[in-house]
Amino acid sequence: MAFGVPKGALVNGKVAPHGNLFVAQWRTLARVLNTKEERLEKTLSDPLLFAKTQDVEYVQFRLNDREDDLEILQGVRKLRPKDSDKLPAATMNQSFCQPIAFNQDASEWAVCNHFDKGRLAVLKFRFDAASKRYDWVETGPFLGDAKRPLTEASMARLGHDWLITARSPGKSPGSRQTTRSGPR
Repeated sequence: MAFGVPKGALVNGKVAPHGNLFVAQWRTLARVLNTKEERLEKTLSDPLLFAKTQDVEYVQFRLNDREDDLEILQGVRKLRPKDSDKLPAATMNQSFCQPIAFNQDASEWAVCNHFDKGRLAVLKFRFDAASKRYDWVETGPFLGDAKRPLTEASMARLGHDWLITARSPGKSPGSRQTTRSGPR
């Protein structure tokens, strides 16, 4: 998943200070290689390996001055809230939906990530003019129910509100729980 503002983008008639800055994030997770069958085992076949390696990483980059390659501005690192090295939960998985601009000038972005125990939470990223990077600055409330874990979230903006939907595995295929929530 990636977000950012194109090079040369205008905000109120001026070049956006966060133009040509992009963030890409992805899930990391080691899996056991079954060499006899030449395949990877299912994700949860080794709970210890899962616990040690499940995470989300990200990188910040821009289009170089020649406009023929990408320039890494902040190397690959674990996705964590600003000024913290800890997650607000035991594990996190990346969003399955595209990040959405949170404000008019797209200096803030929102994405709904998945956390342990089948919970969801919206993360807000904000452009920091001093560092010229995006930071994870806010985490919305955790959404979920221990009896009905939530997966495969998606979200949409509805005026000043947000619509978050998710699949809840169970007896009825395709069952979904809809919640209006998120950082304001």
